[in-house]
Amino acid sequence: MNNPRSGELSYPGKRSDRFIFKENYWYFKTREDLNIGPFRNIDDAKEKVKDYLDFISLASSSALQSYFSYVYNLRNYY
Repeated sequence: MNNPRSGELSYPGKRSDRFIFKENYWYFKTREDLNIGPFRNIDDAKEKVKDYLDFISLASSSALQSYFSYVYNLRNYY
């Protein structure tokens, strides 16, 4: 059984793999269900997911609000 992540009280259920290989390129999936990429190899994708998580954790609330508004509109566009 998997242990909860830091800050979680219990295990939320099955987690899918964050990394996806599609058409010879690597992507990572966000909690917002976006595939970010393409990257030439999985090491590049892993490095960029760290950058993405740094952005999410360090961005101002107004920057995050703009980002999530963009993501919401993008998801509703497709």
